[in-house]
Amino acid sequence: MSKLVVLYPQPIDAEQFDKAYAAEHIPLCREKLKGMKLVVTHIKAAAAGESPYYLMAEVWAPSIEALQGFLGTPDGQAVAGHAFGISTGGPPTVLFTEEDVHQL
Repeated sequence: MSKLVVLYPQPIDAEQFDKAYAAEHIPLCREKLKGMKLVVTHIKAAAAGESPYYLMAEVWAPSIEALQGFLGTPDGQAVAGHAFGISTGGPPTVLFTEEDVHQL
């Protein structure tokens, strides 16, 4: 599986960001990300110092090409534009990743 990882920097107003993410962004993702999975992780601490990131969103899809193709559509542009619009602490970092899972 492949993932689009979005790392949101610390927002100017965390409460405002949380409200916008829950009330606007999640419903938009539900509407537009058909057939994909969204995992949202709230970052609580860093190993050393303060974390530069507040929230991590992962969109799972069968391939990086599927994710890139989605971002080129009007639905993908709407989701990406909204993600950047609510990120008041600066632009989010966007990464394309592939999973290697090892049972330990």
